[in-house]
Amino acid sequence: QLFFKDIPILHSILKEKFKAVLLKGKANYLCLDKWVTVLRDTKYRLNSYERAKILPLILWVKNTVTGDISENNGFSVERNIGLWSKLIAENNYCPGRSCKYYNQCFLWRARNNARNAHLVLVNHSLLFSDLAADQAILSEYSNLILDEAHNIEKVATDYLGIDISLWSFRDALRKLYQRERYKTGVLAQLQKRLQMSDIEESKKVLLTGHLDNLITLVKSAWRVTQGFFRELTSFLRMMVPEHGNSRYNSRFRYREEDGLQEKVEGYYAELDDNLKKLLTGLNDLLEALREVPADSFRYQKQIFQELLAQYTQLDGLRNNLQFLLAAEFDNHVYWFELPRRDDSDDSRLYAAPLNISELLHEKLYKHLSTAVFTSATLTVGKSFDYFLKRVGLNYVERDRLHTLLLDAPFNYEEQVFLAVPAYFPDPRSVEFRPAVKKFLEQLALEQRRGTLVLFTAYSMLNEMYENLRITFESEKIPLLAQGINGSRHLIINKFKDVPNSVLFGTDSFWEGIDVPGAALEILLITKLPFDVPSEPIIQAKAE
Repeated sequence: QLFFKDIPILHSILKEKFKAVLLKGKANYLCLDKWVTVLRDTKYRLNSYERAKILPLILWVKNTVTGDISENNGFSVERNIGLWSKLIAENNYCPGRSCKYYNQCFLWRARNNARNAHLVLVNHSLLFSDLAADQAILSEYSNLILDEAHNIEKVATDYLGIDISLWSFRDALRKLYQRERYKTGVLAQLQKRLQMSDIEESKKVLLTGHLDNLITLVKSAWRVTQGFFRELTSFLRMMVPEHGNSRYNSRFRYREEDGLQEKVEGYYAELDDNLKKLLTGLNDLLEALREVPADSFRYQKQIFQELLAQYTQLDGLRNNLQFLLAAEFDNHVYWFELPRRDDSDDSRLYAAPLNISELLHEKLYKHLSTAVFTSATLTVGKSFDYFLKRVGLNYVERDRLHTLLLDAPFNYEEQVFLAVPAYFPDPRSVEFRPAVKKFLEQLALEQRRGTLVLFTAYSMLNEMYENLRITFESEKIPLLAQGINGSRHLIINKFKDVPNSVLFGTDSFWEGIDVPGAALEILLITKLPFDVPSEPIIQAKAE
């Protein structure tokens, strides 16, 4: 809305010309180096599912100017996150200006455009990514406007927190080596390339020895990782015996005195030892590869960068696991999440800082000339004090702070009919979702008006979509759903253009969309998106 609607209005009002640029995080842009590498070796880089799912990208890549995946309505990142992760730049993989595709690079073109712009639009996540990277992404700026500012404490807390799971390790290890119908991963790629290279025989033998050792270590690390998470999940279940098969992943706090590390010490020691050996093996391979002349092995630089990226990722996972098990910092809250099913070992560990106010003051506010915070919900009892304290603005000199509370511009009594059904089942009960499905069906069939339905969870959104899709099709009611029918931008435009559409949304659809007139007449909120008091971060902050 800001970029495509509000800024064009500014252009028409202001006499001075200005350049505005929309910049996204690197996970939104295709990496051409990765793309060419994957296409060159799909057999070794992609599994059979991914080889089918990559097809909608091929024509798009030939024609895109921006490389922004949100343009591609035939490819869902949410449903193909594993494939997309193989096609985007990683922190330790991108060689920057030394990349042969630098002049065509979508990410660097977008960042360079941003550096030459008067106004750069980013989301909150990218803003905090930039803070963590010491402004390496956005370069220096002295004026900041934060829209939807009530979210910044949560986004900063989420971004500065860490988490780990069985799948964190699985994804990292699979990028190194995986054996399905074909061998995939960078080690399998190196094996194949070595056979066809002009490297002198002694170096080839040395590299092959390192490779064989590493492949054995990857297999061992995965076996030990599974054993560790099996034991961890078993112990965590004993901490909360009342938790059984559930429709929801349950979260519980833990502290240093719970002795998590001691309880899984044997399994953790074995896993840590395996990871150390794997990291040592990777380092040995990197050193051996560094000695190989590029003219005798043209893939040397590319494979070196990939191996280095995987080394850094695994080293980070090892350090994060150590931090999470120790749980020794009082300024952090720690919690674990148990899987829904009793037969699953997919438990996860989390940690997040309890107070980000000083950090925001030191890393952000001290370097700004002006900052504007806007939102409809910054006050408590018409006072800004709580917000100022939570986001660190209480550290700013009082004479520099100005607040303004405006009345709502809407005539709610004339414009809105508000209904809160009191007869619905408890949202925690098994009867709740069937009741929502029945209500949605009746509402759509009887009213046949533009309707936005907001969910707090993708699982419920997907369930309602599958349960209602056929009925809506037979009744000729257009049904759109986030993550299913295309990008956010596309489905909002469809929603505006097709009369009497019903749109299911979550996440980003709660804020920042503008659908005037008859295109949107009914808003249905399935659950209020308030934090649950028993959520670990909320509980710890309350204490």
